[in-house]
Amino acid sequence: DMGNFSEGVELHRRALDARERTLGKEHPETLQSLSQLALALDNMGHLPEAEELQRRALDAKERTLGPQHPSTLRSIERLADLLQDLGKESEAAELQKRAAVAP
Repeated sequence: DMGNFSEGVELHRRALDARERTLGKEHPETLQSLSQLALALDNMGHLPEAEELQRRALDAKERTLGPQHPSTLRSIERLADLLQDLGKESEAAELQKRAAVAP
């Protein structure tokens, strides 16, 4: 039911806003909210916005948690999947290689 997905997206937006205000834009919990919102948007078919948010999350996680952190690696995989869905195969393949090289 799309109504439930829309409500879910709205809840994720509110959670992200609250965490950005209280914890800061690059706190791990805020970045988790950002990734969850991107995933919800992806599930609704809002791929360009989902891509933008997933890129933001990945950039911040690489800076704050490091490139080998499990959360960073999950974001790499999610962005690669999303890029695949958008037909950006070469960029998706590059990200998949990065994730595969991780210990």
